[in-house]
Amino acid sequence: MDDILNGCGLLVMPTGVENSMHWCDESGELKYHQNLHKFTLPFDLETSQWSCWEPFKYRQRQCDREDYDGIEDSENTVALKFRVIRTMASGSTVSVVQWLVARRFIEHNRVSYIWKAYTEGEGIFRGMHSNQTGWGSLRPLPDGSGTLVKQPD
Repeated sequence: MDDILNGCGLLVMPTGVENSMHWCDESGELKYHQNLHKFTLPFDLETSQWSCWEPFKYRQRQCDREDYDGIEDSENTVALKFRVIRTMASGSTVSVVQWLVARRFIEHNRVSYIWKAYTEGEGIFRGMHSNQTGWGSLRPLPDGSGTLVKQPD
């Protein structure tokens, strides 16, 4: 994990957010968009990792929600599907379905996360889709004043 995070430039990156687009040399099409996040939380590792893990459960997403049960190590794994419905300014209703799988790895002085989300449009959005892959690492700061979070996605 450290090699991947450092390969993205997070080791030398100052605290903050950097966004970049990477293009395919042959076709000139967008290959992927990358967001790099590096920040500190003013809490110990245990509190920080909990506050970073809870959002993966998407408790606010209940429309047509399916939680996939029977997953090994369910304390550290989330697998679910849900629908997001919105009303546009024109009054028409649109929706997308999202599938999400996330995994947490707890080690001594580090907690890592990986996730994959696939979103597919419905109705007038049919044919549109989005793939997101992300990972992150949390480590306590050497002086014990908080937790350093590194996250490319």
